[in-house]
Amino acid sequence: MAISIQDKGIQSLLGQSRQVQGNLTEAFRKLASGQSVSQGKDQAALLAVATTLTSQVRAINQATLNANDGVSLAQVAMGSLQEVQGNMERLRELAVQASSGGLNDTDRAALAEEARQLQTQIGTALAETRFNEIDLLSSNDSLTLQTGPNAGNQTPFALDDLASNLSAVDLSTRSGAESALGILDDNMARVSASQSRFGALEAELGSSINSLAHQGLSTQEARSGIMDADMASETARKVSLAIRQQAHVAMLSQANLLSQQVLSLL
Repeated sequence: MAISIQDKGIQSLLGQSRQVQGNLTEAFRKLASGQSVSQGKDQAALLAVATTLTSQVRAINQATLNANDGVSLAQVAMGSLQEVQGNMERLRELAVQASSGGLNDTDRAALAEEARQLQTQIGTALAETRFNEIDLLSSNDSLTLQTGPNAGNQTPFALDDLASNLSAVDLSTRSGAESALGILDDNMARVSASQSRFGALEAELGSSINSLAHQGLSTQEARSGIMDADMASETARKVSLAIRQQAHVAMLSQANLLSQQVLSLL
């Protein structure tokens, strides 16, 4: 009877030892991965929530990249528009000079040639301003930037074909130069309006980027609260389980030794 009771005790110790070993293995896994939930068997509902949050974080990161691309697009356009505006200011200066009756034909012809070259530079700048093969200043297309992680989180923007809509001027005559003043004022106003629109786009996207940063941080913190292991707690748990495992091994060794002694007496 004593041997039967002892065998039951050994079986119980073996069962407890296996349970401790399983818990210890789990603690090592959490410490090694840094995650408290990584398998469906851990907590299926939490893992499903964490997976959704992970997908949301990745979507937010991509939306942030999209918004940054939009900022770059706006900056490319504004850089060209600044150059165009500078050339137009020089054109208007030439038009004012060519409108004066104190110039002869030779003087006015020289001014007209410079004006022609400036207009060629303006046309080239407008036609060749592109971002990722998108014509920014020579197209009436509309852009839709996906600047959020969800459907409907979009920023639309309509382009303006300045290359086709700006009027040319001729400074070779005094009357032409006088007419050019009003035309150039209209052209400069249109360029300024385009600069303002691209500037507003950059500001709007900058605000979206800041908002996405806060949203991404909050979502990442929520995900970490579910997924990340409490390293201090898991370390203490591992130490406790290791001590219990060593105690079980010692007890089993002692029980086996006692069993052998009993059998030798029989």
